[in-house]
Amino acid sequence: LLLQAMRSGVQEFLPKPVDVQTLREALTRFTEEKEAAGTRTAEKLIVVMGAKGGVGATTIAANLGVQLTQMSKKRVVLLDFARTLGHVALMLDLQPRFALRDAVENLDRLDGHFFSGLLCRHRTGLEVLAGTSHPEEWERITPAALARVVNVAYSSYDLVVMDSGAHYSSDWSPMLRTARAVLLVAEANVPALWALEQHLAVATTMGIDAQRIGIVINRWRRSDEDALKSVEKRTKRLLFRLPNDYRQASEAANIGVPLAGNHDNALVAKFRQLASQLYGVAPAVQEKRGGLSNLFPFSSGR
Repeated sequence: LLLQAMRSGVQEFLPKPVDVQTLREALTRFTEEKEAAGTRTAEKLIVVMGAKGGVGATTIAANLGVQLTQMSKKRVVLLDFARTLGHVALMLDLQPRFALRDAVENLDRLDGHFFSGLLCRHRTGLEVLAGTSHPEEWERITPAALARVVNVAYSSYDLVVMDSGAHYSSDWSPMLRTARAVLLVAEANVPALWALEQHLAVATTMGIDAQRIGIVINRWRRSDEDALKSVEKRTKRLLFRLPNDYRQASEAANIGVPLAGNHDNALVAKFRQLASQLYGVAPAVQEKRGGLSNLFPFSSGR
């Protein structure tokens, strides 16, 4: 019973019979710790979410995780919660022994030590919880189980990046409201931009702080500017543009390396800028359009 209690996060034990003053003091400590934990977790979780499938959310999550690891020199974990299949491990050429399913099936003994044993370590230092390898696994994964995995990740890691793919539900709202940032990823085409605006509307109803939502336009071309300016005007939001480089991105994916591993151009520089802002460090270069000075107005330091 004691082991189960501690694995569930119990830190206070009261002797019987319960003394009212002792109980009051324990509840006060619990309230203060919970408020402090809420502040800490809001500084840790970065959610990458696709406005629709195929817009490159996993590519962004993987490369962002690598950049944050290299920039922060801290422990960063990437959680692959994308449906229906997780591709993070494949994109980083990892051979996971364990995956999300193993964490969910062992919630009764899931603590920081057990969780760390389920991860794959990339050569850059980024640690990864691999996603599902069979679509039917999602039939046994609940939002409450995912929240439990995230909470355990909070306890052991300095930054937690979550690839949520293009699927989520209102049950995720408590978890998303604790995020340092929610990155909505879209492309500059009508279906993706339409879905993007629907996601923004849903995020408002879920109570997600508007200042913590960033919009990333992947595979940007100069010819997209008219459409993107129109979206910026309607949403009153700055859009961050990741330039289109299909050859570079597909080559990196095919050989299983992050973009930073063997390239150094405009696309990699943009990922570094994005990681700089999310980590709370001023980017080395600010651009007039698509820059990061106002993308996350809440972020002014680490």
